[in-house]
Formats: sequence, C-alpha cells, structure tokens
Amino acid sequence: MGSESAIAGMQPGCPWTELYQAYPPNVQWCEAHLCSWVTNPANTWSNLAYIFLAWFVWQSAKKNNPSLKVFGPSLFIVGLSSLIYHASNNFFTQFLDFIGMYVFVCLMLCLNLWRMGKLNSQSFKKMYWGQVAFFGVLTIFGRMINFPIQALVLIIGICITVTEVTLWKKNPNTKYGYFLGAIFSVLFAVSWSIMDVTRTFCDPHNHIIQGHAIWHLFSALGLWLAYKFYEQFDLK
Repeated sequence: MGSESAIAGMQPGCPWTELYQAYPPNVQWCEAHLCSWVTNPANTWSNLAYIFLAWFVWQSAKKNNPSLKVFGPSLFIVGLSSLIYHASNNFFTQFLDFIGMYVFVCLMLCLNLWRMGKLNSQSFKKMYWGQVAFFGVLTIFGRMINFPIQALVLIIGICITVTEVTLWKKNPNTKYGYFLGAIFSVLFAVSWSIMDVTRTFCDPHNHIIQGHAIWHLFSALGLWLAYKFYEQFDLK
C-alpha cells in the first residue's frame, strides 16, 4: 500500500492534522491514520506492553535489588512517551518518544560506566542527565538536517555493547544469559520494524496487527530482559 493510504486520516478538522502537516515525524509507519485522538490504534496500544512490564520490574526490584527500582519508572516512561507519539503522530511527540528511549538506554550505559569505575554517585547523575539532554539536542538537530535520527538509539546500543564486552573481559564469571536474550529480542523486534517501514509486511487498514506494533512487544521484552541482567549486580 502507498503512503497516500497511510496518511488519509489526517484530514482538515481531525485532532492532529495541523501539527502533523506543520511538523511531521521523520518516518511514516505502515498503519493508516484514523481521524481520531488515537490515529494509529495498533501502534499506540501495543505500548501498553512496556507499561505492563514496568510494574513487574518495579515489584521485582523492590524484592531482589532495590537499587534498580529506577528501571521501573524508566520503562514506564518508554511506554507512555511512545504511546503518546503514536496516538498523535507529529514531531513534537516523536521527540518525546526519543527522550523516553534515551531515559532507558542511557541508564544502561551509565550503569556500565559505574561498573567500570568511571562514575561515582555524584558524577552518575550528571553523566546520565547530560547524556539524555545531549542526545535530545542531537535529535532536534538531526531532524532539521533530515538525518535518520533512529540511528542515535543504535549508537547508544553499540556503546552499551562495547562497554559490556570490556566488562566481560574483566569479569568473565558474569552471567550473560539475560543480556544475550535482550539482544536477540531487540534484533527480532527491529526486523519487524524494518519490514513495516519498507512495506514488506504491511496492511495499512489492519489496526490490530502491525509490524511496528510487534516491535513494541518484543522490544519491551528485550528491555525487561536487560533489567533482569542488571539484577545480578550490587549497584548501590
């Protein structure tokens, strides 16, 4: 199906039309827009997976490793920001979606720097929020020059992997089952997102099953597995 079908719901008088036309997101997913406050039902409500798992992460951290309770709110922010973006489809809320992703992945990167002895309790907060702000600015600048801003999340993911390999060399006894599961789950999710955006797997008028919605489900699983990996460490 063509992009004309996907954007047909952004008609004059629809809730998000003016914002969409003035500040469109940098990517057009397969799901057709509805003239509604929730323009993409499948891509919107699939974000409840993050919110659902956030509660389990919070409860698990309270019981097993209270120092990691921050993972619960972080995962909740990922789900809420993405839900708002896919409900409204404009760059302002897409930027919010990216901030939500940075809140989680920058947490993982800073925890790795902490484990490497590069950060203390004071510098951790500065580095963490500094990273979120830095990549937020890059997101705005990247959108202005038509840079594929999704690559920024990939860059952070590569940094997480590189620092984790460094840590593995220092402590090969670390259990990496959950970490590998997180990688495979996210890669599987990415494959569905790619099939969606390339229209390899695409039915614009199916508001239940969409490739990008499947991305939400399996990336949520991947983030939960990432939390389970960090649960083995004493990170007070």
